[in-house]
Amino acid sequence: MRFPADTGYAGLITREAAKVGKRLAKEGVIRTVCLDFVVVRSNGKWEPYAIEINLRKRRNHPSVFDFAISDRRHITIRRGAIFTAPNGQQKFFVASDHVESPLYRTLTPDDLFDIVVRHNLHFNQTRQTGVVFSL
Repeated sequence: MRFPADTGYAGLITREAAKVGKRLAKEGVIRTVCLDFVVVRSNGKWEPYAIEINLRKRRNHPSVFDFAISDRRHITIRRGAIFTAPNGQQKFFVASDHVESPLYRTLTPDDLFDIVVRHNLHFNQTRQTGVVFSL
């Protein structure tokens, strides 16, 4: 997952997601919602397909990112699919729910955090950059 999405279709999926959000709100949904899209280029035009909707009790990757850089305030992604942090900087992220290698089998969670800190990749609230771990 990447955010923001490619500028060729970011606004398109944002508009489609807003339609779904409005409908869910009308139906009484008040939880975090995660929508997954596949976007296909057909005859030079982007076509979005919503393929999955998840109602969440807990935070997903984007909202963990949002929560981490927003100084514990929830921030809504603004029109145009741009996330702006409280300090005015535009923010971006890449998320994965599956990273695997046989080389990782001997690592403990403490090893992982040591490596991240040693290479200055840990999340830094002042800089509002770095790795955010979820799950």
